[in-house]
Amino acid sequence: MANDPRICDYCQAKVLLSNKPYGQHHPDAETWNLSLSQGCPFCTVLHKDMSKAQKDFPALRHMNAAYRWTIRPAGKMRESQEYIIVTFRPIVSIHISGSSDGTRELMERVFFLLPEDDLGHLPSVAELGPSTDSASSRRQVREWVDTCVRNHPQCNPSKSGPGFVPTRLVDLGEPGAEWAAKSVKIVNTKRDGIRARYVTLSHCWGRAKPFWNLRKAALAKSPVPEVPLADIQNKNIEEAITVARTIGIRYIWIDSLCIVQDDSDDWEREGQLMHKVYRNSHCNIAAADSSDGDGGLFRDRVEDPDQQSVPVRFMTPSGGAALFGHRAWRVLHSDLWQDEVLGRALYSRAWVFQERLLSPRLLHFSRGQIFWDCATLSASEAIPAGLPAVLDEGQTATDRHWRERLQVSAAAPMGRIIGTADDSLQAFWASAVLFYTSCNITRQSDRLRAVWGIAKLVRDAEREEFPAGLA
Repeated sequence: MANDPRICDYCQAKVLLSNKPYGQHHPDAETWNLSLSQGCPFCTVLHKDMSKAQKDFPALRHMNAAYRWTIRPAGKMRESQEYIIVTFRPIVSIHISGSSDGTRELMERVFFLLPEDDLGHLPSVAELGPSTDSASSRRQVREWVDTCVRNHPQCNPSKSGPGFVPTRLVDLGEPGAEWAAKSVKIVNTKRDGIRARYVTLSHCWGRAKPFWNLRKAALAKSPVPEVPLADIQNKNIEEAITVARTIGIRYIWIDSLCIVQDDSDDWEREGQLMHKVYRNSHCNIAAADSSDGDGGLFRDRVEDPDQQSVPVRFMTPSGGAALFGHRAWRVLHSDLWQDEVLGRALYSRAWVFQERLLSPRLLHFSRGQIFWDCATLSASEAIPAGLPAVLDEGQTATDRHWRERLQVSAAAPMGRIIGTADDSLQAFWASAVLFYTSCNITRQSDRLRAVWGIAKLVRDAEREEFPAGLA
């Protein structure tokens, strides 16, 4: 494992401690390369942007400064957290040969520095463990789930009567069951009288290679097909089973194993229930960083600074600094959730949109760490107590707010979506359609079905018809 990354000598001297409100960033390649070797969060993100803009960019050679920086304290309100904003704005366009307009603008990047004491305990790189399947990761996953179940009333609305259970579930077996060490079983919940908690999996099938999925022949051979783990040939599924067992849940719903893939009638029937499947799950396990079944959930925490999870620490010099005082600060990228969760491969898929919004709890397995999402809290392994308010805005807070309302509505009379007077279902639906239509889908015939779970809830709440198509 690498040492914890740090703000490089250049950015400390020329940006944070410069006593200037603005300036140019890295006038030459030599200082920038040294900064990259130190794992500087500013320099790493900006260099990655430039590398994407021009893949054959020769390590910034013969390049003057590409960014101008500004630094300022945020306006402090009585209830708000104190923080400092560092913004990097591009002052050049990178030429792209073959592009339609010949140039591509670099992105503006914003970082927040927050007092370390305001963030609670933050684990070091070593404490996180070598992978997202480490002992510390498993411990954190259990803690998030248990805390949510015990202490988050918004995530656990009371429901009258027995909850919904999918038609089929994958049975992982009781702890210690001899058969469960090597296989799983696909059970019919109504026939077998199963009314248990279950988890779900969101994953991209991809086109890498075939993997085991439920077929009519398997059900004809046995009403309870037993599938050897070695035959599944899909890392997303195999590792989701491990996660389900980690949090002590015996049953998991996986589309490829619980819907008969060569039976159009079964697919039509079960497809109409998918919104209920996710809405009533105990937790959704999301293979966020995998574009196909070979990707899996777990990731090694590599030494690449771009994939370091821990918010970089900045300790002011012994003499103090006018802007920072005499204390430790942590650097957080403003686009953390977008880059590491919503921007990963899984969330470009249309089917996953309703799975993310309808699930009461989610574990997003991303490239450098695991992220947690429920109706009460959004967090990561590196910030386990929850994102600070300055990061917990925009899409993150919006999704969490509507997740709560959709969960509460499940227990409300006639499924009414309850919220404050200034909440607008129309605005929610408009933003949902905008986000959904930007996602990819393999079969265009599934386009309406994959958003039906959200559309139905809004339709019922508004007591209106659901028209679809072009007007």
